[in-house]
Amino acid sequence: MTTDNRPKGAQIIGSVPLGSVEEVMTTLVDSLGQHIERLPDGELGNRAIWIAWQRAVFNKLGGKFEDVEPAPDAYVQRPRLRAKYGVTAADIDLGPLGYAKAAIESYAVFKRLKGEGKIPAHVRFQVGLPAPLEPAIGHFETDTHALMGPINEKALMGELDQILDAIPLSELAIQWEFVYQLAILEDAYDTIMKDPWSEIPARLAALTDAVPEPAQVGYHFCYGDSGHRHFKQPADMGIMVRVANGIVSGVHRQVTWMHMPVPLDRNDDAYFAPLKELQLPDGTDFFLGLIHNTDGLEGAQARVAAAAKSCSSFGVATECGLSRRPAETVPVLLKIHTQLADPR
Repeated sequence: MTTDNRPKGAQIIGSVPLGSVEEVMTTLVDSLGQHIERLPDGELGNRAIWIAWQRAVFNKLGGKFEDVEPAPDAYVQRPRLRAKYGVTAADIDLGPLGYAKAAIESYAVFKRLKGEGKIPAHVRFQVGLPAPLEPAIGHFETDTHALMGPINEKALMGELDQILDAIPLSELAIQWEFVYQLAILEDAYDTIMKDPWSEIPARLAALTDAVPEPAQVGYHFCYGDSGHRHFKQPADMGIMVRVANGIVSGVHRQVTWMHMPVPLDRNDDAYFAPLKELQLPDGTDFFLGLIHNTDGLEGAQARVAAAAKSCSSFGVATECGLSRRPAETVPVLLKIHTQLADPR
């Protein structure tokens, strides 16, 4: 934090419900200016609801899977898929997932706007990708994770390779996003992992090492936003801190940033207390997703004050992406970022 005890800088998670990639980028730059270092494309159209759009990819697999209706109390109320008897990895070809295509098309807009002077020279193009296990956990029954986890991981890392080949590394930032793996650690989702407390941080750390420097790489920790609710209300930030420490201890290159959510009703010291154990190295930025539309600037200021007792340096963000809210709320939310924090 700066000498006047204000946060520094802002991070945009990804989705922004505006009309076009150009509108998203110019709106964010005009509103946030020197507060941001990375610029997403807004994740428009069918990408708006995180990994929901990947169901269309899996549906192309035809008769190899069957729908399993969700339990009445399931966090996400959509059918999940189960492999039919006898289906093996050799039977499955996912084809393009769509992440690389979208990123390459949006980078062309970013490059043009930067060339026109509408995006500052220091700003990078940000691509949000789910940690590879997330679509498998989110769209498939637990007894199908062993089959689909490796298949989806291979496909998604192939999409990453296409992005790395097409976009200059000096202008690129990759954001890895995960929900369901936190849900596993919170005992809110079943898993086939034998030791998730070691396996999850190790898998996430490997994703950093898959992104070569000078590209930036960061993490968006998420407790979900389905129906504007979490899969579970975190008791405090302890699990996220433990995962973050596991990631940074397992990487072989710099993690550029981490983002963690702060629920609307948590401005108490206890929620933030585990941040005293956060061991991010110098050069890794930390952002707290403490901006909420419901209680605006005043509520965010209360959460900043509480967080500052346990964390000496952080920037600000919303808790999750903005796609699930009306477009008319976006300007107010962006203004709160600059009211709370100093430029970078």
